[in-house]
Amino acid sequence: MSDSIQKYNNKGLSRFEYIPHFTPSNAESNGLDPKKIIAILLRYKWLVLLFLIAGGVGAWFYADHIEPVYESRGLLMISSNGDL
Repeated sequence: MSDSIQKYNNKGLSRFEYIPHFTPSNAESNGLDPKKIIAILLRYKWLVLLFLIAGGVGAWFYADHIEPVYESRGLLMISSNGDL
């Protein structure tokens, strides 16, 4: 059914003209609402925590198993002369 609606609904449009598929229901919202973002994060807090822990463990595992790029060695010679 949606194919037939789209097929006969855009007769005046060119082949490359942009047709938006999503229009916001509230036209006066110009940005992200911080209360809505916090509510979403709190709703999925266990999922957010799971991804944070998995990312931390993955980063630790990666950093623990890579070879160092360079190494240095040093020698310190101490003399017992009193000339300072």
